[in-house]
Amino acid sequence: MAQEMTNNKIKIGDMTNTFYKMNIYLSLYALICITACNGQNTAKITDDPASIPVVTGSIGETVSELDKSIWIVFQDTNNNYWFGSDGQGVYRYDGKTIIHFSSKDGLCNNRVREILEDPSGNIFIGTLDGISKFDGQKFTTLIPIESTEWKSAPTDLWFKGNYDQNGPYRYDGKLLYHFKFPKHYMEDEFYKVNPKSSFSPYGIYTIYKDKRGNIWFGTSCFGACRFDGKTLSWLYEDHLTIAPNGGSFGIRSIIEDKEEKFWICNTRYRYEIYPTDSISEGYSFVNYQGKPVLKHMVKKTRFISSISSRTINETCG
Repeated sequence: MAQEMTNNKIKIGDMTNTFYKMNIYLSLYALICITACNGQNTAKITDDPASIPVVTGSIGETVSELDKSIWIVFQDTNNNYWFGSDGQGVYRYDGKTIIHFSSKDGLCNNRVREILEDPSGNIFIGTLDGISKFDGQKFTTLIPIESTEWKSAPTDLWFKGNYDQNGPYRYDGKLLYHFKFPKHYMEDEFYKVNPKSSFSPYGIYTIYKDKRGNIWFGTSCFGACRFDGKTLSWLYEDHLTIAPNGGSFGIRSIIEDKEEKFWICNTRYRYEIYPTDSISEGYSFVNYQGKPVLKHMVKKTRFISSISSRTINETCG
């Protein structure tokens, strides 16, 4: 790939080679189973109660560089590549041109953490200060509705939100809902040890949908939570959350392989997840069995950040 680092930018030389290599990374994953405006803008207020004023007109700026701090890469169904940065908004590459979108164009925040697509081809940008929907012409910032009625449908989009928040966001195609996790059995102990914690132990690092349609949430301190459409069940083991040298790494990756076994956060164990839960003292727990499989890595466990078939996130070792 012809590229050079200069002034915190990535100079894009041969874009074809760049994304050819990116596709190689995506293919390797499959094998292991594991938006300065160009024209005048006008403000428009929609009638949708779940949105706020958007910027319309000719938006986005053609650039030749990507910001250095790219956190996430996403390929949409039209084979456009989207690059979410940590402070400069999002970039879209269609194979010929790079368009840069930022808060000047209606993006709710320039620190991007998630990029998703709905069945209609709309792109959703999850940031540290909300979620923006891009329909190809304008950005709309979604207003969340607090809800205690957990639901799930096949076409739902689930978002992590900010790391210091409790619970995920669910977009059902019309409205965005925010849910909070019920009190975890380790919450009292956590706040006893960390009374002035600057982050939420319920903060979500990753979301994964398994082959059965269950939604999994990897949290900062309380392990993994499975939502089967009816019940929230927890799975916690120290080695999945606590790094070998101390500190909480959290659950940053959950993936199901072709044999329907699960890999959670690190490479030491492979998990068989059973469909039924167990109940203890009013809490629901995931029934599972973990087996060590990568024996040569037992002494040096690798902690893996979240990846998916269309998304590349940072990887930590």
